[in-house]
Amino acid sequence: MSKHTPPPIPVNISPNGQEIWDWAAKLSEHTHRVHAIRTLSADISGIGNRCGDCDKWMKSRECPRERNVNGWNRGPSCNDPVYSCRSFVEARSATERRARLQDELATLDPVHPLAAKKSEGLDAERGTGASESEPVKCS
Repeated sequence: MSKHTPPPIPVNISPNGQEIWDWAAKLSEHTHRVHAIRTLSADISGIGNRCGDCDKWMKSRECPRERNVNGWNRGPSCNDPVYSCRSFVEARSATERRARLQDELATLDPVHPLAAKKSEGLDAERGTGASESEPVKCS
């Protein structure tokens, strides 16, 4: 049985039906595992696509979209997309969150494309040897 296929329905069933309950438990475990993999994949893919993941967010002197209007800072929301921003610098917290989620995904599915690749020492999503002390710049 593959990691991504549900368990087969039992063919021979005893009078007490224990095989059905065992199959249901295996199916539930499989369903929860697949859901966790999909959720982690979506979370990893979403990192670095919003202003809240930028090191310059909420810094009116550094972020080109932040501005001071009559003493009030005005600018993008945490969840605003960064598609049009050319000065995006990924924050250390976003890089650390990506690494933690990739490690969790690697424990569930080591061959997943977004899972952390420990042997290579590479950032699995970008394919670069990004240092933890330097923020990742995206253009």
